[in-house]
Amino acid sequence: MNTGDILDNNRPSSRMFDDLRSVHDKLVKLGLPMLLVTGNHDKTEPNWLLQLDKHENKGIILIDGLEWTVPGSDLTFAGVGSDDVVALREHLTAMAGRPGKENKVLVTHVLLRDFTYPDPTQIALDELPLGFRAIMLGDIHEPIKAVLSDGTPVCYPGSIERCNRSEPAEKGAWLWRVARQSSGKLDMPEWVPVSSRTFLALRIQDEDDMTKVLADLRTHAEEGPVVLCRYNKDLPSVNKRLQAAAGPKAIVRSAIISELAGVLNLGGQPDNEYGEKKSMLDFVPQFEPPGSDLHDVVMRLCTQMGTGSPELVIDEFIDNFMKDPIT
Repeated sequence: MNTGDILDNNRPSSRMFDDLRSVHDKLVKLGLPMLLVTGNHDKTEPNWLLQLDKHENKGIILIDGLEWTVPGSDLTFAGVGSDDVVALREHLTAMAGRPGKENKVLVTHVLLRDFTYPDPTQIALDELPLGFRAIMLGDIHEPIKAVLSDGTPVCYPGSIERCNRSEPAEKGAWLWRVARQSSGKLDMPEWVPVSSRTFLALRIQDEDDMTKVLADLRTHAEEGPVVLCRYNKDLPSVNKRLQAAAGPKAIVRSAIISELAGVLNLGGQPDNEYGEKKSMLDFVPQFEPPGSDLHDVVMRLCTQMGTGSPELVIDEFIDNFMKDPIT
């Protein structure tokens, strides 16, 4: 079961889609299905996954808005793909009133505010519909387990590779043990670690730093590391040099060291002049007061920075602006 964001963005490169097709073909050859719902990163219309060859009960199977029963068992999955918060909340509320939930597992992609930041516009744990055998979630990049008031187990598996330095280094999956003919709530799953690529968070101020970094990257080139780098804007061809050293299998993301970094980092320190730990969100009202046109956009950008998807926030803002321009 994959709970969304199998692709990092909704405009995948040819290499990214070739990798996806390779996974699909291997599953088909093994006769195994991988059920999947759409995440906020790979949500498209029509969905990229529909371009894969279809095989009954094997390969990658998209279950957005569908139900899928494991052949020869009583285990049924009900899939709900990623959507904007309002639409997703309405969908989950509607599901709460439907009969037959006691025989199904709900699978969806949603950011619950209980485990991230206290944004009242986001969905809360206690808004999830009761009555399902279990609820499997995607979006948050670390493993999380919880239980609803009726005993329904709720789990996030987290991401399979690190996307930022704040994530746990260990990655894995939840293993659910279910009898083919069974009913009632599923037992809490057990954690199974999986191997992931080397994650390197780098900072390059000058050519001396660059020389050391390139030498280090060459030692990891065979495994194709995930590289996040901040660099001095005066250095030439940084991304090209990093990619060449890290090898063609590496994922390299780089950004210029911001002149505001010291100001923003101040908020992340537990012992600062404010006397308590602050986050970037605490500083937003100083620049964009609540109710202003850009306040919600800035809040969302701050909370999306760690997931690598600020471009999704910007795209949505542009779409909304074109429909209803700010005067």
